[in-house]
Amino acid sequence: MPCYSARDCYRRTQFNFWALVVFTSYRAIRVMQYMCIAASFTHLQGCKSATYHWIIASNNVSQLKTAWSLQKQ
Repeated sequence: MPCYSARDCYRRTQFNFWALVVFTSYRAIRVMQYMCIAASFTHLQGCKSATYHWIIASNNVSQLKTAWSLQKQ
């Protein structure tokens, strides 16, 4: 996709960056969920820790999504 102006190019780059961040964050959360399930079979403490980190990550993603929607306006 060609950039028609410097501003247009910057906007597209920024959009792609946020899309990538959100996508990788969702993938990281999915991995953490599986890690939590795996940890629960071995020791519950690990699952509690993973769940705690997953909650923090989820909060970060919702903040990113808010920032992303503001960028699109």
